[in-house]
Amino acid sequence: MSAAAHPSQTLIWTRPRLPTAAERAQLASAGLGCLPLPVLGTRRARHSARLAQALTAAAHAARRIYVSAEAVAAVARLAPQLLRLPAAAVGPHTATCLQQHGCNDVWQPEQGLGAAALMALPGWASLSQSPVVLFHAPGGVREPFDKLDRLHSIEVYQRYRRRPPAAQLQQLRAILPTAIWLGPSTAIVRALAELLQDQRLSAGLLRPLLVLSDRIATQAAASGFTEIRRCADLSPETLIAASR
Repeated sequence: MSAAAHPSQTLIWTRPRLPTAAERAQLASAGLGCLPLPVLGTRRARHSARLAQALTAAAHAARRIYVSAEAVAAVARLAPQLLRLPAAAVGPHTATCLQQHGCNDVWQPEQGLGAAALMALPGWASLSQSPVVLFHAPGGVREPFDKLDRLHSIEVYQRYRRRPPAAQLQQLRAILPTAIWLGPSTAIVRALAELLQDQRLSAGLLRPLLVLSDRIATQAAASGFTEIRRCADLSPETLIAASR
């Protein structure tokens, strides 16, 4: 029998973006199953005069930072003309989404993943006195971008907690002893920890949690996770290596 036929561990995919068929196949080939279990949903911010004014001003910023693909999608609905202007992307998937919307000037790190890797790019020095816009959700990523002198935050989408359906929770309980959690953001880690407050799922806090940064690791420890593993990125190769 192949490793794909009998996965020895199961990655609990908590991201709003579901894994692609290619990603799932690559994980399965290494004996790592994958259960999509998004614990957060997103919806765009409501239109308001204040939001419209902020989006108009964003066109005059030196660069616009998108924290996620959801931020790109929200701006595409609210002010699509902004997506053709110079941008910076947190994560390769966000960068790809920007390029698909016609943005030809996207800052993204060649190595590393997350806000810290993006902020480490040398280009920010030339923008020290220029306005920069951050598109995010309430309570979302601000660090380390708050070090920029003229940062303007615009909340273009909202998050809400998703409660998995009963059948999915039953499936989760069955594979809990082999579960490996994906913790790509502090918001997802908090939502996941809330889900695991259910007594029938509380043993999940003892299972490995894969995180991308020290900031997320700190949140994970405060939320009760006991085995926290750092990942450089969310590629299947990295996830497979971290799960061993």
